[in-house]
Order: sequence, then structure tokens, then C-alpha cells
Amino acid sequence: MKTLNKLLFFMAITCLVLSCNKSDIYYDEVMEPVLKSADMPIPNLVGTMDLTLSPTSETNYWNGTVDFGDYGEFSIAFFTYTPPRDFSQVYPFEEDFIIYKLGTNWTEPENIYLKGSHKGLLKLAKTPIEFMANGKITEAYVPLAFCMGRTYHSKGTVDFSNGTCLLEIRIN
Repeated sequence: MKTLNKLLFFMAITCLVLSCNKSDIYYDEVMEPVLKSADMPIPNLVGTMDLTLSPTSETNYWNGTVDFGDYGEFSIAFFTYTPPRDFSQVYPFEEDFIIYKLGTNWTEPENIYLKGSHKGLLKLAKTPIEFMANGKITEAYVPLAFCMGRTYHSKGTVDFSNGTCLLEIRIN
């Protein structure tokens, strides 16, 4: 019986090896993009932000514009919920953000296109102060509705002496 089991096992392995041919494996296949419809790939949004330190509320400190190139230019507001802390070389933060119609008020719901949240780090030991953040889009409306649930990444520099922040943003 043991000999029969070994023989059957050997035959199964032989069949498996012989049925697998190296030509069946394609190393240079190009991955197809994720499609939102039958023929249109979902675009990544890549852009730049220009922010100024201009508080409008207890939590809203940074406001400015974000330019997504062909997708347009929008206003953006950040809401910081991280309490101030003693000096250290790295400052973790957590914020929500709203991207809304350029030149309008973010407090009016019809002006809002994206909402999201992110966590990041300010590297205070270097000048200029660098930061990076990663998060997620939690609400999305036309014309940016395709961004719903996508990830958000940003990195840039902060100059607290004149209250400005320049950064790159990617939503993918």
C-alpha cells in the first residue's frame, strides 16, 4: 500500500511538472490600469498646494489653494486636532481637510468637493522644516467624485517665520 501511494504521488508530481511550461509564465506583462468604466482609467490627482497660516477658527490654521492641473484649481482648508506639545525634533499631527470651490466659503456644503483626514510628521530639526502626511478621502462630490475612498499623500516645507507652506499632493 505504501508503495502504491508513493507511486501515485510520484505520478501526480510528474504530471504537474510536465504540464507547467516556462512559456506559460510572462515576466514582462504590463499591468492594466484599474478601470472606472469599460474604457476609461481612473486618474490619479497630482498637484501642488500653496498655503498660508491664516486661522479662521480654533482648529483651522492653514488655508490656501491646490492646483490639480487639468482638473482645476481649488481652495483648501486644514483643521488641526493635535494639541501643542513641548519641543521635540519630530512633531506628529492629525488633521482633517476640505477641498472646495475656489473663492467660496467652505462652510457652505454645496461648495465642498472633497473631505479627508491625514496623519503626518513635522521634522523640526531641519531648516526648512519638512513634513509628510498620508490619509484617506472620506467624502467626494462632483467634479472630484472619482476620488472617494482613495489615499492621500503630501509632502513639503513649512516656513513659520512668514507663515507659508508649499507642498506636493497626490490622490491615488
